[in-house]
Amino acid sequence: MKALIIDKEILVASKLKKVAEKLNPDINFASTLTSAEKAYKYLSINHPDIIFIDVNIADENILKLFQLVPSTSLFVLIAENNSHSAKSIKSTSVCYLTKPFSSDSVKTILYLKGNLDISSLDKMRGELVDFFKRRAGYKKRFMIRTGTKIRKVEIFDIAYFYQVKSTVYCVTKQNKVYPLNFKIDELSSLLNPIDFFRINKNMIVAFHAISKILPGLNSEISIELSPVEPDEVRATVDVKNNAQFIEWLNN
Repeated sequence: MKALIIDKEILVASKLKKVAEKLNPDINFASTLTSAEKAYKYLSINHPDIIFIDVNIADENILKLFQLVPSTSLFVLIAENNSHSAKSIKSTSVCYLTKPFSSDSVKTILYLKGNLDISSLDKMRGELVDFFKRRAGYKKRFMIRTGTKIRKVEIFDIAYFYQVKSTVYCVTKQNKVYPLNFKIDELSSLLNPIDFFRINKNMIVAFHAISKILPGLNSEISIELSPVEPDEVRATVDVKNNAQFIEWLNN
């Protein structure tokens, strides 16, 4: 069985390979590819039986990949455990794995590859294409000028955005803070609503950044974020947004 992993995190890919090879010594992995562009070139001449692809691999080439691979190939999404992306995938027939990988979950994927019929594979592929189409129109990264340098910040690395006076900042998972040349109203339309929610007029939070939800006074919902928000802003949900926020969490 030939396999390919498309993931920017080489260490994650290495762990997946190790688990899969232990379960099936006959599986043969190609070198891990870190972008859809590289995958497009590879799949133009190679046809793996199973393709593991990280949910955050999203550039202009992503949808082209599905046209290159035979209908007998199985695509498997990789997502963070308990992430909003993982929750949205669960409502589909798409095959997926969550990090960290368990032996049982990988074993199930390998079993499915050998037992699914063409119609089931076609249905899964169609839903996967729809999944990436929904994500395609939203912001994927920010190019941020810091001094004399321009820094690239990927959208999946951002924990939340906040506004103080007229300046909007993004905060990364690593607690790095960068000013942006956007208004918070503009960001609301640029961010994928599957992953981000505007809790109040000054804050937009990513699902993965929410560590705890606490009920407050007068129906107010407070959120504990990771990393913790600065003192200038409060991570509380406007009461008028409560119902939408709860629905967003549950979807």
